[in-house]
Amino acid sequence: MATLQIVVQLPLDRTKTGTLRLIGDAGNTLAGPYDVLAKADNGTAMAHGNPNRDPLQPYGDTPEGVYSVPRAIAAGGGTSYSAHSYGPYGALVLQPSSGEAATAAAAGRVGLLIHSGDPGQTEPLRPTHGCLRLSNDSMNALMAALSTASEVDGISCQTAHLSVVIGNDSDSRSH
Repeated sequence: MATLQIVVQLPLDRTKTGTLRLIGDAGNTLAGPYDVLAKADNGTAMAHGNPNRDPLQPYGDTPEGVYSVPRAIAAGGGTSYSAHSYGPYGALVLQPSSGEAATAAAAGRVGLLIHSGDPGQTEPLRPTHGCLRLSNDSMNALMAALSTASEVDGISCQTAHLSVVIGNDSDSRSH
């Protein structure tokens, strides 16, 4: 049986998008990379006492760490998850396992998902209440890739900052 991994690399600046990939047992990319946003909505975070969008507190940015993905849920018409907010292709439930994610869960963070939804007025991905948001097309492709994976033993999701160093070793020489 295969174990799949969703790997999310996030920039330090959460107003920017990161990437999400579905990785197979052999380390091969099965789907992605897709742009993903892990930023909480400023107004909602402030209204709930988290003006800095602290990932460890409810309504903050998505906490980093390791999650299991125990199930997918339906979204869109006929569900309690509107297509506007969650997209028409379903959502993946994130269950915190370790890292900042587990610390945040102990502080009351619940209901974290990977989902899509309508784009914003000026940005292709709108902030959420702390979830990971993909475009509708990307979520559709991710769910299709998951549905074609045979005999999956489990799915995990790991989020981490993406560090970028610009320059080379010669830039660090002494002057």
